[in-house]
Amino acid sequence: PILIMFPGGNVHGSYYSKLAAGLASSGYVVYVPYRCTIFFFQYFLAPDINLPSYVLTDAKTQNSSNANLLSRIDTASIGLLGHSLGGVIGLFKMNDICDFPFCTSSTATVSEIKAGYFYGSGLGTSYSSSRYKTTNGSGIPTMYVQGSLDSAFTPTEASNNFKNVISPSYLYTLDGANHYGVTDIYSPLLANAEKNSATLSQESGIQSISKLGVLFMDAYLKSNSTSLSNIQSGSTGVSNMTLTSSK
Repeated sequence: PILIMFPGGNVHGSYYSKLAAGLASSGYVVYVPYRCTIFFFQYFLAPDINLPSYVLTDAKTQNSSNANLLSRIDTASIGLLGHSLGGVIGLFKMNDICDFPFCTSSTATVSEIKAGYFYGSGLGTSYSSSRYKTTNGSGIPTMYVQGSLDSAFTPTEASNNFKNVISPSYLYTLDGANHYGVTDIYSPLLANAEKNSATLSQESGIQSISKLGVLFMDAYLKSNSTSLSNIQSGSTGVSNMTLTSSK
């Protein structure tokens, strides 16, 4: 299956290399982009809501009869990853939402998107349950991971956000991590500074985020019943991760 990462605002894609490597080592094709665009009259590294369409087209080309990766990429299953603003863009794409300023024109639905995994992010309380996309009464499976020391998207904001999300959804807390617990370094160049210092090391945090991400994606992209049972019960065996809420 394919995993597509939406980086945080003004966070270069290279700062997610350790997360990407951890996910790729478990049998996923991971795409981490970066794109500089003009955003409110300034150059800004902004996530592109059309990424899934671009990546899917390229993956199908790479999977064609004339390519070296013939039959090695599952192009029918895509999982979205996102950090901070990137999580918002990923949630927009999953739920067919296009709201200014992060989306300026409607985009094509990508039916291959089967799950979303987001760190330090959410649409917030201004988005009611009716804004989330449903099929036969269920939404696209979504997991939110929240650093306990995140000052940019606080645990309280994460909890309030979760009240409006639809099933199946999970909220996990990563103890000791701040807003940049998912990036290779504590303070990515050009990104807004985090007010709180983490008590969990970057390496430990990324390992935990990666391991939980693999369990979640295995459950919904590979139909692994054991992984599904573990994430539903909170018995994941992943260090410093606690299931806070689920629905």
